[in-house]
Amino acid sequence: MLLDTHLINTKTSTRYVLTVGRIFTQIDFPGNKLRDSFWKIHVSSSLNNYLTILRICKKYLITQNVDFKYVNKMATAFDFMNSQTVMGNAGKLITIYPTSIAQATTIMDHLSYKLKNFAGPEILTDMPYKESKCVFYRFGQINRPKNGLNIIYGPNKSQFIDNREPIFKIPVWINNPFPIPINNTGTELRQKYMLQGIIKRNNSGNVYLGYRLSDHQKVIVKEARKYILNNDGSFKTENRESEFSISLGLRRKGLTFIPLPIERISEKFSIFFVYKLNPHLSLNDYPSTQSPLIVPNWRKSLKEVLKISLSLTKQLDILHKNGFENIDVSDLNISWDGHKTAFLDLDSLQRKGEKSYIKTQIYWQTNFAQYNNQDRDFKRVAMLFLYLIGDQNYFLSLTNNFDKSYHLLTHWALQIGTNPSIFEFLVFIMQKRQLSAPLIERKITDSINFLTNEKNDTLSATDQKKKIQQIVYRAVLLEKVVFPGTQKPLSSLIDEISSNKAAVTHFLQTKLSNDRFAALNIGLSGLAGIIYLIDQLRDDNLRPIFDKIILSIRQRMVSIQGRKYVKMYKSINSPISPYLSDGFAGLAIVTSNLTFLDKDSFDFCSYANNLPVCFSKSAGLWDGLSGIALALLSEYLNSSKPDPKLLVCAEKCLNNALDFLLAQNSQLYFDDFHKYKLTSNYSRGPQSFYDVIAVYLNIKN
Repeated sequence: MLLDTHLINTKTSTRYVLTVGRIFTQIDFPGNKLRDSFWKIHVSSSLNNYLTILRICKKYLITQNVDFKYVNKMATAFDFMNSQTVMGNAGKLITIYPTSIAQATTIMDHLSYKLKNFAGPEILTDMPYKESKCVFYRFGQINRPKNGLNIIYGPNKSQFIDNREPIFKIPVWINNPFPIPINNTGTELRQKYMLQGIIKRNNSGNVYLGYRLSDHQKVIVKEARKYILNNDGSFKTENRESEFSISLGLRRKGLTFIPLPIERISEKFSIFFVYKLNPHLSLNDYPSTQSPLIVPNWRKSLKEVLKISLSLTKQLDILHKNGFENIDVSDLNISWDGHKTAFLDLDSLQRKGEKSYIKTQIYWQTNFAQYNNQDRDFKRVAMLFLYLIGDQNYFLSLTNNFDKSYHLLTHWALQIGTNPSIFEFLVFIMQKRQLSAPLIERKITDSINFLTNEKNDTLSATDQKKKIQQIVYRAVLLEKVVFPGTQKPLSSLIDEISSNKAAVTHFLQTKLSNDRFAALNIGLSGLAGIIYLIDQLRDDNLRPIFDKIILSIRQRMVSIQGRKYVKMYKSINSPISPYLSDGFAGLAIVTSNLTFLDKDSFDFCSYANNLPVCFSKSAGLWDGLSGIALALLSEYLNSSKPDPKLLVCAEKCLNNALDFLLAQNSQLYFDDFHKYKLTSNYSRGPQSFYDVIAVYLNIKN
């Protein structure tokens, strides 16, 4: 809505021309001859007093036949007062164009008197007139030339670039004819502190680096410009005041990981808040200098990033217990001294129950809106972790797809040589509601310990073979595999061998007296399971049975387009299965680990190289890629001349299985093809997959 619409609705005066634009309303008096460049006056105001100040100025300027323009909407005026606006434009609500220095002096004297009880933000391109808090002046272009260049030409071909930088400056050939105020911004501050540079420029106030003159203590000085507004309409000074007060209170409680306040200095246009300088830099450059993606000792770096996350989690818990939340957990606001993190800024800290808002876009997910503020704080720790290991948070912020981001992370882990299971804590943090700091700490600590143990726990070949047998046994147990044609669990027969070998031998001889092998599959639930029992019993009386089984297997061997396969069953229409449960992976694992029977009964390698490694029913151990990978690793370990292709194929299996991981309800799952649901149990879920990866990494390393 236009301001002072009555000015437009009444009969336009013949004395001036009224032009209403999108941003400004301009009043020009035809008799005035303005120069291309000259002194101009700006009037600043708080948003609340703008209408009052505008009417005072307008009444006087029209009476005096002075050209001027003003911001014609309150919404636009808000934009000119906002911390996000261009620094050179902030506060310029009214612009006045005098025709002479004498007229300019008269106007500024009059308005500074009329507006002596008002104040507005300092206009950074201008100089305040005397001690006024509203009236400013500068030298610059009045009419920009047709070529659009912001160059003012002076005598002897001299030039002045009128680029409206947020600092008062005039051409060298021009003298300032107006009084300079005694107390410029920073006068009192500079009596105590030497400012050495600007760390951050912002329309709401700069952040300076400096030191105290009395003892050379290094400091950070945070400026809050008066009357500059946040997006929500609050004053930026309120944020800085709150930060200073909160910092004082928390420091008195012994919290050393937050900024240490020194003093507050209030001046004409700004308030300065002085803090002791934290000697440690922010984490902003960490991904490009110390990330595990680029340093030689990636394990040490990854462990450090985990420790940073652990320290932050503990500190957030302390802040939450002190009644604060919605905390800025971003790289620019966090430092690390090698042992603990620290917050460099508490500007946006909020008390519990206050309205929250998005801090930094790259630390935000759309679904964060459904969580409470404390949960969001912890989730930002996870986002910071992704940033520190190599800018992974950018992709997640862009796609809002955690599964895709997690897959990228797990592929990288496998590539560098660590188990992707160390990143499970991210799934917990990113998807869990009502997060508990102690539980997060425990999960991150587990990942740190895992990294340490993974490096130290290099298994021998014998131990690796035992590990494979343990993985298979656990799957057989959980799948409740029974001995063919009976209700007897295969796992119980395996357990019984050590205590009652004769009974198990008798059981096999009884149940396998007839040649029933043609009806059994070749996997662990069929012939492979029987072969395993016979091998463990180490009884020569069972060799004839083994020979019959091998014969049955040989009868299932086929060649299709020059590639060798073993069918599940003897029948001509039998399918070919690659899985542990009923297919070649189960047979391969058992035959490659034979200790009593002849493991060279057939050439395993030529068949193993034909196992599918890209896709399958699932990624799980029992009926998927994990089981196929385990079979390949088993053959590699047990071969007198290991074929490198087996290791390459196993790696392909594991890499492809990573893409099957699904994160839901703060847990990881695989799809269970047979039950049409997500599963996390050992034989079909991610846990056995991680165990297979551990075997692979042990072999590779």
